[in-house]
Amino acid sequence: MKTLDGDETPRAGTGAEADGTGNRLKWRRWSALALVVLASLLLPAALAATWLDNQIRDTDRYVETVAPLSHNDAIADAVSRSLTDSLFQQLEVQQTIKAALPEKAGFLAGPLTSRLQDFTREATRDVIVSERFNQVWVEANRATHTAVTGLLFGDGDALSSQNGMVTLDLNPVVDDVKSRLDDAGLDIFDNTSSSHIDLEFTLVQSQALADVQGFVSLLGRLAWMLPFMVLASWVAAVWLSIDRRRTVAQLGAGVSLAMVALSLLLVIGRDSLVDSITTGGGSAGAAAAFYDTLLRLPRSVSRWIFMGGMLIAVAAWLLWPSDSVARSRRALRRWIDQPAANRTLEPVLAWIAANTKRLQLAGLSIALLVFIWWDWPSMVRVLTLALVTAAYLALVWLLGGMGRRSA
Repeated sequence: MKTLDGDETPRAGTGAEADGTGNRLKWRRWSALALVVLASLLLPAALAATWLDNQIRDTDRYVETVAPLSHNDAIADAVSRSLTDSLFQQLEVQQTIKAALPEKAGFLAGPLTSRLQDFTREATRDVIVSERFNQVWVEANRATHTAVTGLLFGDGDALSSQNGMVTLDLNPVVDDVKSRLDDAGLDIFDNTSSSHIDLEFTLVQSQALADVQGFVSLLGRLAWMLPFMVLASWVAAVWLSIDRRRTVAQLGAGVSLAMVALSLLLVIGRDSLVDSITTGGGSAGAAAAFYDTLLRLPRSVSRWIFMGGMLIAVAAWLLWPSDSVARSRRALRRWIDQPAANRTLEPVLAWIAANTKRLQLAGLSIALLVFIWWDWPSMVRVLTLALVTAAYLALVWLLGGMGRRSA
């Protein structure tokens, strides 16, 4: 005979034949489930490896990804602040102003330096948001791409002497800043050559990146193998399964859960990077903008793959022939066909009792959908979502228990 999903069900045997058939079915069932779990575990690694190999290793694609950051407000603020502070520190502007003032007016050096610094920062920001800086930004990122790949993949020792830092040379825009200040009547920097000062902007400063170098390097070597391993696990799971409807649903759910895990790792990684940059004196806003832009593609892809997994799981349960789904439809239809005066909560509670697990699964799925489509939620929001979901699951369990007791 055939099951609802079209698979052949072995006829019952006797003695050793029955035991052999039962063991073979059990082996196939557990093997299919193991392959589903394996594919779900490998999927995030496969996506990460593909992204690293195609987007990060390739210089042109990397530069194309980070090029729009030159117009980002957080980056512009951070770069202008960094360049201005470096200029004033290395050129000792306050001491220069103090020396130019009469001795009795020396106390004005501090306020005058502060006002001049604010004005210089505004002029610098005007230069930073110009098309000229976009060219400098693109070329600087192209030049530092080797350093980035060296840090992540261990391709070279470019960063070993820099304590895990990737910096951009800002000297090419110093002359533009000086010209902008000259137009405003300030010539304090005119006698200073950009070649005599060291102006750099720290783009990445995180020892955590160097700590995961071995793992990232391994992913890089497995970039072509992991996707095929995931696909082979999916095909083998369906082929071995004795209940293909259930296995397809498990595959869809596994894919969705894998994307949730990947998204959670991205959120944790973002928080860790921003904290490390802030601790090191860098700009948290600039670090977040750089991280968000660099990981925009895997973030977007994980969302659509999550949706695809959810649709596969739901379709397997609802569209494939299933006695339990058919019973739920008949019960709901009978309740709707009843006169309004005869409708009570008892049928509703009975229906909840009969579908407790499905309702809990639906609530959990909605919570995961909200999480996956959130734009970098904070850990507080993640915990709040978890508490609300837990309250919903408990409520469904409570109402289901009431329905079972009244039956």
